[in-house]
Amino acid sequence: MNKFEPRVSIIVPVRNADRTIRTIFEYLLALDYPTDKLEILIADAGSTDKTVEITKEFMQKYKFIKLIEIKNCKSSIHARNAAIKEVKGQYVLFTDGDCTPNKDWIYKIVEPFSQDPKNRFGHPLLIETHAKDGLEFGIQIGRGIFFSIPFSKKGIIHIGNLHMMYLGLWGGVLSFILTSIFMVSGLDTALAISKIFLKLFIADLIIFAFLYFRPVLKLKPLSKFFTFAKIRLEINKSRDTSTMLAENM
Repeated sequence: MNKFEPRVSIIVPVRNADRTIRTIFEYLLALDYPTDKLEILIADAGSTDKTVEITKEFMQKYKFIKLIEIKNCKSSIHARNAAIKEVKGQYVLFTDGDCTPNKDWIYKIVEPFSQDPKNRFGHPLLIETHAKDGLEFGIQIGRGIFFSIPFSKKGIIHIGNLHMMYLGLWGGVLSFILTSIFMVSGLDTALAISKIFLKLFIADLIIFAFLYFRPVLKLKPLSKFFTFAKIRLEINKSRDTSTMLAENM
């Protein structure tokens, strides 16, 4: 039986990765996949070291390696989005400049598509499995809470920890302003209600900020927690994953 071997593009976003990029090239070149059906795109996000120089060195030896230089790049997501416009592969894979994929990595990724070419995978859910009759909302609490509403397009609106954290932040700010106004105006009932909402939004902010930044606590050194937290926040802000809509198939 012939293996399923579609044309594949691998995007590697990098910035100042000259210490690791030779290693990632070694692993990518060792992948068990036909090179005539492979292209490797290095998406450089403004490196100031020898990353670009090393990449060009490999480009001279291997024609399926390409360099995409992104000016004013804000994040690795920005680099990926810019590079994806240049791909020629039927399937696009992503890895990072400090990762070492296994030899059978590509085959493992594309194999499910050979079973059903109509498969479409996305974050956080498989759209074709959910939201069959309209628009589905997914709230990231525990294993997730889902409910649908009739809509002309099918898809998913994902409300995650980041969105709930912002809800607590801006809801708290609005509640604080209203509380201050009602306190001055002497509207006791409205004041009592606004205080309740203020406490709820503060609790929401604390809980979901902890859930959102909890993975950062595992990174070392912990003294760089706020730096890691800023990076996590900037990466997520550059994504457009809060709403995922698809035309009816």
